[in-house]
Amino acid sequence: MERNAVYRPVTVPDSGLTEPVGLEECALAYGRDLLAYLLAAGVDGPLTRWRLDPDTVEYGWDRLRVCHRVLELLAEPRLARAWLRRPSPRLSGHTPAWAVRTGDPVLLSVVEREAERLRPEQTVEEVAVAVHRRP
Repeated sequence: MERNAVYRPVTVPDSGLTEPVGLEECALAYGRDLLAYLLAAGVDGPLTRWRLDPDTVEYGWDRLRVCHRVLELLAEPRLARAWLRRPSPRLSGHTPAWAVRTGDPVLLSVVEREAERLRPEQTVEEVAVAVHRRP
């Protein structure tokens, strides 16, 4: 991080979003730093100018939808965060977080399918073991 960089907190709007995706839920579960990364903060401009607002989210609806789906499937924010950061053989050793950040529709569908494979009817404890197991 640059020494003279200005820290600007990410703000989550209270309302005004019409899509049925849990923006606020994802912000609370993933934390603003990880969610900003997942939504590609800083890709198209300086990171210091990036804000989590309806315009930004509109551009990243698909990314946010996948993030929310992972959270739903794993049911536990701690597990969802860990799983997103764990390298995956199906992503050539990249993390699901990297795949989400790319915004590539094919990679987003791979992430969603992989998360679905983890939670057919597993308990939270079984998912935790799967998330923390080495690939």
